[in-house]
Amino acid sequence: MTGDPFDPHVSVQLQSRSHFPSDLWLSEADLVHVGVNVLPNQIGKGVMVGPMKEGVPGLSSATGTLYYNAVQTSNPGAVTEFSNRKNPLYAISGHRVGRSIAGVLTQTFFERKFSTNEWVSEKEIRILGITLKPYSTPVSITLQFVDSTKAGDGQEWQREHSVDKTFYNVADVENIDVVRRCSEIYPISVCTGKRYSPHVALPLLAHTLHFKYASPFWITERNVASLSLKLLLEGAQGIDLAVSRTAVLTLFNAEQTNGPQRVAAAAHKNGHRNKSAVSGSTYPELANNILTAAALKQRLTSPFWLTKGQAKKLGVDILPEQQPTDVFINENKLQLYNADQTSGRDQIELSFAEKN
Repeated sequence: MTGDPFDPHVSVQLQSRSHFPSDLWLSEADLVHVGVNVLPNQIGKGVMVGPMKEGVPGLSSATGTLYYNAVQTSNPGAVTEFSNRKNPLYAISGHRVGRSIAGVLTQTFFERKFSTNEWVSEKEIRILGITLKPYSTPVSITLQFVDSTKAGDGQEWQREHSVDKTFYNVADVENIDVVRRCSEIYPISVCTGKRYSPHVALPLLAHTLHFKYASPFWITERNVASLSLKLLLEGAQGIDLAVSRTAVLTLFNAEQTNGPQRVAAAAHKNGHRNKSAVSGSTYPELANNILTAAALKQRLTSPFWLTKGQAKKLGVDILPEQQPTDVFINENKLQLYNADQTSGRDQIELSFAEKN
């Protein structure tokens, strides 16, 4: 039981053949590992996933893998707790750590018997002024990457490089109040109503701590004017973020305006609608509901959606093995990808904020 999404062919079978509210599933081997049992009246009523007679309840494991939903067990709460413990989280953003480093952190979590599987990166420690306890022990991980580029003659070149990353468990943090404070005020875009990606959020968090802002909401001067509000001080100091190599976007905290409550209300409103990454327009109700459901199932957090062709025009790529969500608008079928499924979520969202 890893807590990671299943492979698409498994996920489709589990979703289409069940009505359970939990999205946590366990194999019979997982049941033993977690220490829970199947409820007596649910034995044999799991979902069989395999090459033969898929989805038929009650088959022996010899024909495939039989999965039970957490609510079919004797202790759903223990299943949830185990899943949370097994999966390392970034303590500040609450995001799950990527698969490439999750295994090492979880192994360390169990070996050192930490009370929580939450971590802070060396970059977060440096930028946010987090201090460590004496004799704290880092977890260093080296990631290998291969970059591909095409020359003018069409020949493809590949370059291998490595990136070193260092993490500390929150148990090693001296001023844990700073970590919890950053989690509480994690920056939210008024334009999208969603939390910023960690890359964008870190400088905003540092700015928030320095000026002791209490609001998590950030807004452009243009959006301030569109809400019929004003910045409290002429020439107020915002924070500049690079949208591209040539463009810079300046953001202000809601507390720098004369209507922080209205700013928060606008963020809340914007966060409940999916939008076109190109036009910014919202989708019809049915399409919006389909996209919202897809985002929840796949844990996608951006409100922006686009087609593969639109992604190409914006200069971003669809990430490998990403599946589109099909919606019908005016009887036209669109295959849409969330900005989280692309290589350029920050570019898409900051560019939209700059134009709006």
